[in-house]
Amino acid sequence: MTKRVMGSVRAELLKMKHTFLIPFHVAVPVIIAGFMLFYYRGTIGNPMGQTMAYFELIGIGLPFVVSIVCAGNIGLEEQNHFQVFSDENNQIQIVITGASAIAAATAVAECSTRREPDSGDFLINYGSCAGRKNIPVGTVSLCNKLTQTVDGRTFYPDILYRHPFEEAELYSFPAVQDRESFQQFLDKDAGAGDRRKEILVDMEAAAIYQAGNYYYAPHQMLFLKVVTDHGTTQEPQSAGSGEHFSQIMDRAAEEVLTFIRQLLTMQEKNSRQESMQEAFRSQVEEQAKLWQEALHGSETMKAQIRQMILYHSLCEAKEASGKQTMSGWYREYEQAGRLPAKDKREGKRILEELRARVL
Repeated sequence: MTKRVMGSVRAELLKMKHTFLIPFHVAVPVIIAGFMLFYYRGTIGNPMGQTMAYFELIGIGLPFVVSIVCAGNIGLEEQNHFQVFSDENNQIQIVITGASAIAAATAVAECSTRREPDSGDFLINYGSCAGRKNIPVGTVSLCNKLTQTVDGRTFYPDILYRHPFEEAELYSFPAVQDRESFQQFLDKDAGAGDRRKEILVDMEAAAIYQAGNYYYAPHQMLFLKVVTDHGTTQEPQSAGSGEHFSQIMDRAAEEVLTFIRQLLTMQEKNSRQESMQEAFRSQVEEQAKLWQEALHGSETMKAQIRQMILYHSLCEAKEASGKQTMSGWYREYEQAGRLPAKDKREGKRILEELRARVL
């Protein structure tokens, strides 16, 4: 009982970690105590009267402070229909949805609408599942195929990243599967011809994929499942043991967290590369516009110049051979008095010379 209460307190503290509530709880008593000490230090009066004045001020101010704290907590609860936790840099958001396809799909839609994901974001479904007996309890699997058993629809997340997990197929059922029904499903539908085939069962993965498909590309959605049983809730090691379930998920979380950190590192690297590419594209566009104006060129000529600049910039052999850049050629023509061109005909002639020099 004590452990559960402490766990609830810890969860509330984590929820309030990035809000004003915790600093407010600490600051208000310190500020009030400091103000009262400073005030009474410079006053001379009846100690009983001072004490009465202190309690009167507390009686007036305490309801006001309590109302602020309660309003802050209510606002925190109303921000989401689910428990949401974030890291210090707000790079990772954890949303606890529970074992329900509708709840999971709603959480994906709600979070993705509040903050629209970009090309560098990932949707990771991390949760428990049942697995075939050839998969040990505690194994973390990355799902490469999702099947919705209600209608037989199948989805294939793109796995483009190196990972340390085993890959498996996952089937999403509308209800929890016991050992008998799970075994019947395996014998009849899934992997009946291959006893070594890794099969997983859960309730929400297919729904999460369908909801996430409106906001994420297939390569941005990853489904990591931890095998906690083999299609039954009555195994000796897990029967009625929420603590044992938590231990399995906690051990698997370390491996998953390491993988997520690798994804974050890769995302930061890709962001830097995209910034460099954007700066390069801006330089190319400015240079193409400069040539276009100097040559009295049309938009078609500008597009041709842009292609020549890109080709010349990416051609390492020409750069290494000591040939000038397009900027160098522009200064060369300008010093020779040929730029700006006299007319459009002269501009076309210079453009042909440039094409010959580039190619």
